[in-house]
Amino acid sequence: MKKDIGELKDHVILCGLGRNGRSSLQTLNTQGIPVVVIENRKERIEQSEIPVRYYLNGDSTKDEILLEAGI
Repeated sequence: MKKDIGELKDHVILCGLGRNGRSSLQTLNTQGIPVVVIENRKERIEQSEIPVRYYLNGDSTKDEILLEAGI
């Protein structure tokens, strides 16, 4: 997963899959924009009704996670 994320260009980093995050993910997916989701609750990613292709399990306030996501 990290290798695939490292190869992304012009992608969006989405911090969290709460109500607003899910809505944003749906919009971005329908527009064909690559998205990296950072979520500290892995079950939210696993239970998402919206497909999540790229994700990192972690805290989006941490610089190392943001760097892994390609910021």
